[in-house]
Amino acid sequence: MQTAFPKHENPLSKPSGEAPKSTVFDAPEPSLSSNRGPLATPVECPDGRRTHTGLPHRNKETNLMECSVKWVGTDGMSFLAETGSGHLVTMDGAPEGGGRDLAPRPMELMLAGAGGCTAYDVVLILKRGRHDIRGCEVRLNAERADTDPKVFTRIVFHYTVSGRGLKPEAVERAIHLSAEKYCSASIMLGKTAEIRHEWTIVEA
Repeated sequence: MQTAFPKHENPLSKPSGEAPKSTVFDAPEPSLSSNRGPLATPVECPDGRRTHTGLPHRNKETNLMECSVKWVGTDGMSFLAETGSGHLVTMDGAPEGGGRDLAPRPMELMLAGAGGCTAYDVVLILKRGRHDIRGCEVRLNAERADTDPKVFTRIVFHYTVSGRGLKPEAVERAIHLSAEKYCSASIMLGKTAEIRHEWTIVEA
């Protein structure tokens, strides 16, 4: 069974005994009015340092991040990204766009990042609450605009959370906190996309 919560209503206000095993709520409507700015704005670090990309180095005072992306070779559309934490990620394009389909598309990684971000939140919140969570899977289904820029216009997050004796209200609270407060990735995507969250609890 699924239950839809009205937009902007706090789903945590329901009596705990009414929480269903499978539930859905909508995020607030996206707003485009204040989401656009300059494509690149030089920013100075406190010590004046800059990377070769013009972005300041990450430090605790500025809380900034950095990443470098390099075109690999000249006969395709493969790119190698190095994150600020020192990890490498490969991206490629579809054959019809000059790629060779050797790695995920950049937009696929953006969607995966949102899924990983919110799954991390849910697991951490439940573990800190001493709930016996055994598994968490998030499936994302997204729609994009028909014309450029082909931004995400609608994303459905479906969580399958497994464990022993998990309380529906605890799972609901964890997902709600991730969606409304902690998951930076999905909250940013919500500026252009309608976001919907659904979940199912499985006894492990």
